[in-house]
Amino acid sequence: KGYAGAVVTAPPSSDGAPRLVVEVATDDLNALENDLSSLYPMGEILASSGFDPAGREIAMNLLLPLSEGQIRERLAGLHSALRLVRTEPAGGVTRVVVYAPEDALEALSRARGAALATFQAILGEAFRKEISDPFPTVTVRGAAVAAQTKQKAAMASLLSLVAIIVYVGLRFDFRSGVAAVLALVHDALVALGALAVAGFSLDLEVVGAVLTIIGYSINDTIVIYDRLRENIKLKGKGDLVGVMDLSLNQTLSRTILTTGLTLLSAVAILLWGGEEVRAFAFTLVVGMISGTYSTVYIACPLLTRWQVSQGAVVGKR
Repeated sequence: KGYAGAVVTAPPSSDGAPRLVVEVATDDLNALENDLSSLYPMGEILASSGFDPAGREIAMNLLLPLSEGQIRERLAGLHSALRLVRTEPAGGVTRVVVYAPEDALEALSRARGAALATFQAILGEAFRKEISDPFPTVTVRGAAVAAQTKQKAAMASLLSLVAIIVYVGLRFDFRSGVAAVLALVHDALVALGALAVAGFSLDLEVVGAVLTIIGYSINDTIVIYDRLRENIKLKGKGDLVGVMDLSLNQTLSRTILTTGLTLLSAVAILLWGGEEVRAFAFTLVVGMISGTYSTVYIACPLLTRWQVSQGAVVGKR
């Protein structure tokens, strides 16, 4: 189909059915879904995500059950670019989230002589026997935000990592800053990977959650680094590995209690906070778990090995 550099994996599924995950760079997610459907006519697209163009994302509640195939068929009858984002149960009804790019909205308005604001009415007409009223949420994605989400996310993350290296380097030393940032990169990649597997799209709320994870994780790392520096002053510079192990044990209870309490709040938001904050809460949950073990098992071991190999110790300042 001409998708250069496509990566296809076959992860295990809970129901034992064959499942493929396709990663490809494309500007038209809808065309990719159509091509996949033609390649695998007996299959079903479970979820898709990416950086969507400007448009409108609308959630609607269906009182009567419809399969995803039936929903896609009705959307295609309105416009080929309309995309089913996800379906999920929501208090006795089925919550359906539909995405429409700006060009599809304009085409619908021209064809029906209707304003873009009446897109809800168009969907209501297509699902008039099943839909409940009113629409729970309507999210408008502006063209400027949609076009620059990827660049803003990368720039914000890069600047935060640079600032962390500078801060930790000034407070401790350069090696400590680099080890901490490597652990933070790991946290961000784990969170983004989990988002992709779960089928969430990457938006500014998710970027905010990733930056929150970075700040939360570096706080744990600095606490351990600070205790390490104090223990070096008390016990000397001979056995750095033993002092690091002691410092980790002394701060472990604090790390578990702080993370555990915060994680309870994030899990509560994930379960009962509603669809609007689900991706944000999911990112926080995954990131907190990842950030806790990366501090203990990545940042500190990296720093210890580097310091020992260089014949230096933390806290010389």
